[in-house]
Amino acid sequence: MFSARRRFWLLGGILVLINIAGLVWIRQSLVGRAFTTRFRVMSLLPQANLDAADRLALLFDTPVVQAGAIGRALDRPPFMVSPSPAGHWQWSAVDRLEFVLDKPLPAGRRFKVLPAKDFELTLGGALVGKSEFEVQTRALQVKACTVAHVDPDGVDILFEFNQPVAPRDLIEALTVKDDKAKLAPVPLGHDPADKIMVRTPRPAKTELAVRLDKELTGHGGQLALGSAFATTLQVAQKFRLTRADVSNPGLEETVGVMLGFSTQLDKEQATPQVTVTPPVKDLQVVRETYGLRLAGPFACGQRYKAEVPETIRSAGGESLGQAATIYFEVPDREPAVRFPFANGILSPQGNLSLDAELVNVVGVKLAMAKVHANNLVAHLNEADEAMTSRSLPEKTIKLDLPHNQPTKTALDLGALLGDPKEKEKSIRGVYRVFLQSTADRWTDASSMVAITDLGLTAKQQRDGYLVFVTSLRTAKPLEGVKVSAITRNNQVIATAVTDADGLTTLRTPAKHPDGPVWVLVAEATG
Repeated sequence: MFSARRRFWLLGGILVLINIAGLVWIRQSLVGRAFTTRFRVMSLLPQANLDAADRLALLFDTPVVQAGAIGRALDRPPFMVSPSPAGHWQWSAVDRLEFVLDKPLPAGRRFKVLPAKDFELTLGGALVGKSEFEVQTRALQVKACTVAHVDPDGVDILFEFNQPVAPRDLIEALTVKDDKAKLAPVPLGHDPADKIMVRTPRPAKTELAVRLDKELTGHGGQLALGSAFATTLQVAQKFRLTRADVSNPGLEETVGVMLGFSTQLDKEQATPQVTVTPPVKDLQVVRETYGLRLAGPFACGQRYKAEVPETIRSAGGESLGQAATIYFEVPDREPAVRFPFANGILSPQGNLSLDAELVNVVGVKLAMAKVHANNLVAHLNEADEAMTSRSLPEKTIKLDLPHNQPTKTALDLGALLGDPKEKEKSIRGVYRVFLQSTADRWTDASSMVAITDLGLTAKQQRDGYLVFVTSLRTAKPLEGVKVSAITRNNQVIATAVTDADGLTTLRTPAKHPDGPVWVLVAEATG
């Protein structure tokens, strides 16, 4: 009995060993075949200004994939970025793998690019040579340190950085001295920001020595200043005009300029007359606590002189004594694209053009995605575009716009939809339209457009909705149009069809378990 049992276990052990050996042999066979193909990463781009880049790119020494794989997001990427930013991997060429960022990388950080655990199985080959790469965005920098305000009790110092800094970290790294002793600064705020105001007691004389320790880092950052920052600030003893801060204009016509003073203004005085040279049409002047805000169509690239009268008074009753003059220059407009309307309707019988506004861009990519009808609610709930719609071929448009002049143009959507006359029925639907600068992925805009002839007028009633459907082209009532009431979780809780007068009534429960009506959808059945 014992001998039979022993033989059984011995035989079972032999079979297990045979199976293990077989699996090892199969794996070695597969891996050995995969390793006959070898890839080498030649470089990782970009090498500088990483926080301004819209993607990371790995260049290989040989083609890795077929041309058909280019442009598609990868479900199983062969590389990974750590820490992991939002974005996706895709092949932009047969030998170029890119990680396309959803938003710019934060400054002051280090990132590693390294192979995924299943690299060989994903690409069918082995990676040789250097496999891990480290890149970094720009370290913390002090862009400006200025005296913002002065009053009899203290001085407000404004720090401007290239990334958000925690006020608590700033205070720990900050030393402020007058000619006698250290002063005790306190932050005027609690949240991390790239502009932080610090208040310190007023110095005995006219100078403040300011120093930041070299170990100061941005909020959540890893790369410190690297060297100590030190400056000397002049503290005005008298009430005077100290600065002119100009906003960075984009597409807006009006540019703002803040004329700052050394202390608060008398809030009871009339708004003073400000003279600007060259003159600015329809200039507006608003008195604020610490200055005068100018608003008007200032010309970008133009240098201006602003003069304020000697009669303007501080909160303490002190006047300037004589007219004060300050000079400032308006910077170039930031590149910008914009759709004047976030959503709208186009007629399938019309010219299918969409208005857009642009400035200082050399070209744009125009793209569209048709929202699937059964995914409309999910799309409106900001679900992933790729999961709710079908992308259409995009179009690149070169531009020759006048510098610094906002320009309005009409974009031809028909160029993406095909011949509207031949496809009038098939092009009807809801679309997301995208516009993006060819020079900068972060300069973009989107609009939601319905290409339809159906116009809905809905009136909520106690037990539902009274809906009136007309043709947008003829303004006549439309019969036989199906109207649906849908909740936010995409449940249809009522449907009805319009009569000869274009009218129908949707009966919706007052307290439906799937929630109230969130959207009304009309669909032509003919």
